[in-house]
Amino acid sequence: MRKGCDLSDKEAEGAFKQIDANGNGTISGDEMKEALLAYAKSKGHKVTKREKRWLYRQWKKDGGNKDGGLDEKEFHEFANAVAYPG
Repeated sequence: MRKGCDLSDKEAEGAFKQIDANGNGTISGDEMKEALLAYAKSKGHKVTKREKRWLYRQWKKDGGNKDGGLDEKEFHEFANAVAYPG
């Protein structure tokens, strides 16, 4: 596990593979949005506008708009920020 990360590499890799629906090695904004909304719904949570703004800012911070999506390393950082905001 990398310093500062709470999700293990194995956990992040498994989640990445599930979210990367087309298997191209990059999670697009649409793939991420679909996964996050489905997860929230499965937990009985409705994502607020404030949460959406935070997620978008975090997505950009972790590289989501540089090349159209997140690669596995960028996703690991994003997933940790979402799972353990601090």
